[in-house]
Amino acid sequence: MNVPEKIPVLPHQIDLWCCFNDSINDDHLHLYRQCLLSPEERERELRFHFERDRKQFVITRALVRSVLSRYAALAPSAWEFVASSHGRPLVVQEAAQHLCFNLSHTAGLVVMAVSAAQEMGVDSENIAIRPASLDVANSFFSPDEVAGLNALPLAQRHQRFFEYWTLKEAWIKARSMGLSIPLDQFSMNLETEGRVSLQTQLVAQPSTWQFFLLSVGNDHLLSVCARQEQPLQLRVHHCRPRLDETMLRPTLLRQTRIEASICADSPFF
Repeated sequence: MNVPEKIPVLPHQIDLWCCFNDSINDDHLHLYRQCLLSPEERERELRFHFERDRKQFVITRALVRSVLSRYAALAPSAWEFVASSHGRPLVVQEAAQHLCFNLSHTAGLVVMAVSAAQEMGVDSENIAIRPASLDVANSFFSPDEVAGLNALPLAQRHQRFFEYWTLKEAWIKARSMGLSIPLDQFSMNLETEGRVSLQTQLVAQPSTWQFFLLSVGNDHLLSVCARQEQPLQLRVHHCRPRLDETMLRPTLLRQTRIEASICADSPFF
C-alpha cells in the first residue's frame, strides 16, 4: 500500500474533507473498526441504537484518524484524544499540536476541517430532509436576521434559515464556547450578494473573521469560518471519489472576502 504524501499546513488555508456515508460499504466499515478504531471507540459505537448512527460514528472516527495522518507522521490507529470542557476532541500527541481541526456531521455526510488557524469551525446540514424552523429563528436569531428572513419570499426562507444557522454554528464552534454564546447577540449579514459579514459586540474586530458558505451536491449546505487577517483559501477534498464527481463538486455560495478562493480535489483517505 502506498503511503500518502504528507500535506503541508499552510498559514492561510483550510482543508475541508467531505465523506458521504453512502460511499462507505460494510466491508469498509469492518476494516475501519478492526484497523483504525480504538477499543473505547468500538465500545462507544455499540451505544448507538440505530444502525445509521453507528455507521456515521465509525466513519467519523475513521475520517479523523486517517486525515490527521495525512498531515503528521503518525499511524491512523495511534492517535489519542481528549475532550475539551465543551466536548471538542483534542489530540494528545505533540505531532498534531500545529493543527486545528473541527468536525460536523449531518444525515448522509461527515465533514472535517483542518487548518493552522487555532480558531476555526465548520457546520453542515442536510437541507433536503430537515425542515426550517421559523419558530427557532424568532426565538434565537438576532433581530436583524429575523427581519432579513421575514423579508424574503416564502420559497426562499428555507435556504436562508440554514445559511444563517450553519454560519452561526460554525462561528460558535470556532470560539470553542458552545451555547454559552447567545445566538441572538451576533448577526450574519447576508444583505450583500455573495458576501458574509459578522456583526457583533461580543468580540473585538469582527472583520477578522472570514466565512465560506457552500453547497455540496443537491442536499447539503456547509459553512466554514476562521479568524485570520490574511485572505483564506478553502480547499475541498472528497474522500470517496467513486461517486459522480459532478454531484460532489462544491459550489461556493458566499464568502467574506473576494480575495479568498476555493478549489477542489479528490484524494482517497
